[in-house]
Amino acid sequence: MHYRRHARRTRLILAALCVATGAAQAQVRSRTRTRAPVRSTLHLRADLSRRRLYVISGTDTARSYPIAIGDSSHPTPTGNFRIARIVWNPKWIPPEEAWAANKEPQRPGARSNPMRLVKIFFQEPDYYIHGSNEPRSVGYALSHGCLRMEPLEAYRLARMLMDRSGVRRSAAWYARVRRVHSVTQTIRLPRPVAMEIVG
Repeated sequence: MHYRRHARRTRLILAALCVATGAAQAQVRSRTRTRAPVRSTLHLRADLSRRRLYVISGTDTARSYPIAIGDSSHPTPTGNFRIARIVWNPKWIPPEEAWAANKEPQRPGARSNPMRLVKIFFQEPDYYIHGSNEPRSVGYALSHGCLRMEPLEAYRLARMLMDRSGVRRSAAWYARVRRVHSVTQTIRLPRPVAMEIVG
């Protein structure tokens, strides 16, 4: 009789544990399903009329950079975009457009590479923020739709976007990227950065 009571009590305890474990697992699954993706608190705003790019953290402007914008024949698109990919030491392949008909492809790090050190995609595959081998064009409407920056400022912007989007790299990694121009590095941002472009 004592044995039966003990066995019954054991079965009840095991049943209660199973119910509790199932509830806990269901709760974890529910939390996992309903958790919204974490987004970067940083966003960018490009004002084409002012030829400025603003880095906004929360409601405060953290940085402001002069930019070159698209000319009248190749305007920079306006609207809302998101930055999810950064390419360090990109090669350059001339697009199939009339203005690039006589241009030659440029290897990563080449002095004639118009991307310079980095390009930051905001509308793939055609539009990005990049450094420029013509820094004197910054501040004017002289690009083919992309946003040009001073090479050092483009580097600083890309580094900030990576840091604030969950991609941490050491100072040694950045030093190597700047020193070894022949190696292309593509970075995907786990927390894409919102970008607005206004006319």
